[in-house]
Amino acid sequence: MSNEAFKSVAVDYETWKILTNWAEEECRSVSGQIKFLIRMHSPSDTLSEKDQYEIAHKTFLAQIRARAAGDEADIVVEKDPSCSEQPPLPFTPTTESSWIQHKCVIKWLRTSNTVRNQLLDTFIEWGGPLTNSELWALVPGSLNLSLRAVTKQSGAMFGHGYLKRRKSLSHSNDDKYQFEITPAGRKLVRERNTKRQKLKVAG
Repeated sequence: MSNEAFKSVAVDYETWKILTNWAEEECRSVSGQIKFLIRMHSPSDTLSEKDQYEIAHKTFLAQIRARAAGDEADIVVEKDPSCSEQPPLPFTPTTESSWIQHKCVIKWLRTSNTVRNQLLDTFIEWGGPLTNSELWALVPGSLNLSLRAVTKQSGAMFGHGYLKRRKSLSHSNDDKYQFEITPAGRKLVRERNTKRQKLKVAG
């Protein structure tokens, strides 16, 4: 789970004791009890669309990190046709959601296991849109990529027509866009896989 902490709230001692006792009775921490009460009793329209996106985005990253650390107990998995073991896709914005893509200008991919190839494979395995930090969380740790390197790669792949993009609702500059692989990008990956298979058979 995410360890991020935000602004503290000052309450009187009596209220604190009530919260503490109530949380103990229901086997929760005080912060867990506050979150539970908010979920149960807050108006449904309290959060803006942007805030909902940010919460879903941070939850998504926390789930990925928990999985990478082997802490499966904190992950709630929702079944999805594209990948039955992935966390749910982040909240998709309904505003500014039109995709932009360039014409694919390169007609082949290297058969070697390059960083770009592995990033494209990650998009295909995931099956949905990803921001840069989400892509960074999903790529194998063995690549040892920084978020800045992933951001540069996704920008380049968008420019070459492998990826399409649309504006997200994130506050972060790195996550200004959601990316998804284009049909042309999928075609290049299929052709690369065919070449790899032929080389394997020939070898």
